[in-house]
Amino acid sequence: MRDRVEIELDDQGRLVLPAQLAQRLGLAQGTTMVVEQETAEATYIRVQTTAPLLIEKGGILVISAVAEQPLDEVLQSEREHRLDDGCMGTQPCESCLIPLF
Repeated sequence: MRDRVEIELDDQGRLVLPAQLAQRLGLAQGTTMVVEQETAEATYIRVQTTAPLLIEKGGILVISAVAEQPLDEVLQSEREHRLDDGCMGTQPCESCLIPLF
């Protein structure tokens, strides 16, 4: 069964959820919600379940990510690659180019 709750915008343009609904959904202050408009008639609001890739810190956009392996291992591997392949110039070799997306 699908729940349906009507909510309204307050005088400052914010959506106000009834406290009981927020508790039932496990929402707390600071929870990020995402609004997605699928069609002109269908707009959905959902909880942001994963951290956004880009976040702003001190006015600068930075990538927020979890390392797949310890940083010291990544640095050591990169140093060995550069020494082995002679990739020490200002332009990286083809194997050094990493697609971001």
